[in-house]
Amino acid sequence: MINQSSADEIYEKPGVFGDEKKYLVSGDRLKKMLEITQNLQDPPTTVLDIATGTGLFANEVLRIFPHANVYAVDISKKAISIGKNKYKNIKFKNANAEIKLPYRSNIFDFVISGEHIPCVKNTDTYLMEINRVLKINGKLMITTPNLTSWLNRILLLFGKSIYFYEVSFKRTIPVLRVFNRSYPDITLPPTGLTRIFDINTLVTLLGIYGLEVSDIFGVSLLSSKFIKPIDQLFSHLPTFASGIILKAVKMKNL
Repeated sequence: MINQSSADEIYEKPGVFGDEKKYLVSGDRLKKMLEITQNLQDPPTTVLDIATGTGLFANEVLRIFPHANVYAVDISKKAISIGKNKYKNIKFKNANAEIKLPYRSNIFDFVISGEHIPCVKNTDTYLMEINRVLKINGKLMITTPNLTSWLNRILLLFGKSIYFYEVSFKRTIPVLRVFNRSYPDITLPPTGLTRIFDINTLVTLLGIYGLEVSDIFGVSLLSSKFIKPIDQLFSHLPTFASGIILKAVKMKNL
């Protein structure tokens, strides 16, 4: 039987925690997240990157806002150790964000949650903690694969499982096979994606925890060269995009 602690051990594996290579594979998402960050109306002075991995995105935020205090947390001790050695100006901490964030209340102007909520088991505590550490009118940027993507609609129509949803912490189970190739690639380790959101459900959930969505963006997450152009085309329609990015504002304390 896999318990909570043993399941979390997958985040100590290279290729699972968010290193540079993992970000570059999803380059469209990284580019859009940077664009959203650059276009923030009020430059933040305090920033938190949750599930930072080795800190690549946190460091990019610091490049954009060089006078900001940028904090970063991750459950992976290995990722935090690498990040501390690589990015000296980021304030790293090892923490489990779905238990408690190691910061006082109402401290951050901007919180980033990149591809983390699909891995979270206790989404209620997670979003309560994000609300707690954000200032009133503070901004949240949260990203996730999209349950209702164009590809998932087709897969379900033909009786296949949705893409990005993982049923095992030990092995990658392919959704389909094409010309002796499996998708996802069975040689890659699972990354803990245990729940996938659609836009309406995520907007509603954020609203329950005092986070009002102001903007919704679609983004391409698929990397296959054959399917990428189609995926990029559908990214202009967030409901059909393979990935979604939501920007929200904290309206009240809980």
